[in-house]
Amino acid sequence: MVVTALAVSPSSANDRTVFAATSAGVFVSRDAGETFKPWSEGLQPRSVVALAVSPNYAADRLIYALTLGGRVWHRVAEEGEGDYTTSATRQTSRL
Repeated sequence: MVVTALAVSPSSANDRTVFAATSAGVFVSRDAGETFKPWSEGLQPRSVVALAVSPNYAADRLIYALTLGGRVWHRVAEEGEGDYTTSATRQTSRL
């Protein structure tokens, strides 16, 4: 697996959230990068070349990923017990 990009939450000082784009999908860390969990449900193809975190992430929990091949995927997360769960996952057309 190759890491292609990293993105941090604009509120990372408080929420400690870091995202990693990889050749195997998106991964999330809730402990400032000490550990990562897979976080790319619904993402095809899995190879991600770029990530963007919404500037309003604290309120909207929105992450965008650009896959190899030009597809844009986004995911909205909601606070859940001890972690975040998916409320919506979408893949849009090619750029």
